Amino acid sequence: MSFQYIADKISRRVAMVQSVAHRWVEAKSKKEIINEALQEKVKNPDTGRDVRMKTLVNKKDKSPKQKSVVENFWKKLKEEHNLDVRDKDKNFAEEVSKNISEGADRIQKDFCKLPQEFCRDNLGVSRIDMPVIEPSQMEDFKSRLADGLLNIKKPPATGKATKDYLDGKGDKVKITNKKMPVTQLKATQKEINASKAQGMADAAKLGKFDPSKATILVSKDGYILDGHHRWAALQIMAKDPDIKEVPKMNVVQVDLPVKKLLQVANAYTDAVGNARKPFED
Repeated sequence: MSFQYIADKISRRVAMVQSVAHRWVEAKSKKEIINEALQEKVKNPDTGRDVRMKTLVNKKDKSPKQKSVVENFWKKLKEEHNLDVRDKDKNFAEEVSKNISEGADRIQKDFCKLPQEFCRDNLGVSRIDMPVIEPSQMEDFKSRLADGLLNIKKPPATGKATKDYLDGKGDKVKITNKKMPVTQLKATQKEINASKAQGMADAAKLGKFDPSKATILVSKDGYILDGHHRWAALQIMAKDPDIKEVPKMNVVQVDLPVKKLLQVANAYTDAVGNARKPFED
């Protein structure tokens, strides 16, 4: 049995689950109300991190605090929408949430570990080793590259760059703003949270989120340095038989190969004092 056969089979199952979910949320009914509520972000009382409500609903071994959050969720639905979520509707809500989660699991919790066609060229860099350039810093990073202020030949090793790196001497680098089909872009980061990507794809289908709107940083060989979950969401959507045109992303393409761009972007990360982030499953 070939990897391609397995990948095609998985893709067909993903499309089937997505098609069913799409039909559920199209109806202007309690199904849509419950589904939208499950997509909302809440604080996990045990970790303090933002999670989607469906994550707590699906959690098997809930702590007392998590149980309280879930119970308050059902209570709020009943008060605001007159839904009897203690029994029949509650079971339906859990079924909707379960199916959405299973849709993501078809692609795998760690998105690029299965032999998916769009992850075949994943560079395999751990999240904790990826650069962090905030959206508000993107213009500064671009201008310093374009003006030749960053040393691209011998950037400092990760963790070593200081503020002096920001005003050094280097070669000017060509920067191009354009749109690229998501199928032409490749992942650099090896861990991608499939549930998060699926949630973005679901929200996009409801018209509540546009994963293609924000601009991402891309190397000249097509590897992305940020926006991996938006990229993954669009990859999911590209497999949807109801979507006829391959989604495109707004990119800032830097005329450097990915390994060199990683070195420079990591040096910039350190120079501006940004903290790297671990993968959150």
